[in-house]
Amino acid sequence: MQQTGAHTFAFAIWCMPEFIGQAIQHSCAKAALLALGSHHLCSITRSSALEQLSQSHLTKACAKLNEAIRDFSEDNADAVLASSVMLGWSTGEKCQYARILQGTSAIMRQAKERGYQCGLNVLSGELEPLPVQNRRIVVAYLGFSEDDLIHMRPLSTGLQRLLASSSHVEVCTAARALLDFMRNLRLKRVADPVEQMETFNTIKSWIPWAPVATLGLGWRSIPILTMMCFYHTVSIAAESYLPAAVKAVFPHKRTQVIGRIYTALADMKPSSGDLPVTQAEIDEALDQVTICMVYAVRYRTQNIGRW
Repeated sequence: MQQTGAHTFAFAIWCMPEFIGQAIQHSCAKAALLALGSHHLCSITRSSALEQLSQSHLTKACAKLNEAIRDFSEDNADAVLASSVMLGWSTGEKCQYARILQGTSAIMRQAKERGYQCGLNVLSGELEPLPVQNRRIVVAYLGFSEDDLIHMRPLSTGLQRLLASSSHVEVCTAARALLDFMRNLRLKRVADPVEQMETFNTIKSWIPWAPVATLGLGWRSIPILTMMCFYHTVSIAAESYLPAAVKAVFPHKRTQVIGRIYTALADMKPSSGDLPVTQAEIDEALDQVTICMVYAVRYRTQNIGRW
């Protein structure tokens, strides 16, 4: 896992690694991490033998998680939640994903009700302010109608622009997957909460390549940061279509990740090293992810009353 860099994307840039580190000594978390690693290898090799191994590890990890939930306490709360999140990333089957997502929400709710002091704060604690020092974000936010934002039209335009301008094969694959996801949302309204979670499963179909690109390009490369920013933005923008699913995948923290990616891009300097970057590329990326910041600002404004 350390070699592939998959830990970087287990939940979101900068957030999950620390959280996993706090819980990984528990047997259920180790089993879940093994399931996630085997799922990643299976995704990039397309091996039938690895597919069987991946399913075996997933089954064992689910059994370990069930045991831990029966003994749920403040001592294992970190491990239980980390395991639940990782298992959500380890399954490609939509019904199983929906059940795990529901379980994750129930675990978080139960821990809060019991007042457990645990690493849940990493995912649901205080939010950093969004970086709104750039005036164009505010101007862009005021320039879109609520109807356009609800129907994700500016986001579709941004992804189409990214698709047209990028020569990065995996980024183009991801952009098409997100565009298809949004198009399908607009065509069919899903009312049942479980079906909403099943529908949300399709949004992560392109994720397996992310650790590979991370290993090959460096996870602060512009194409990867830009694509991850759009991914988290689509995840929160889907709330008007899939409210039950979006509420279960830490939307508040996703706005924080969007802000951090924007800051990382803004702090980049032109370089000619292993990852050559020009000022024009940095400016283009910032321009592209401005729409992501618009959605982050909108979500914060409507749901917590501040940026």
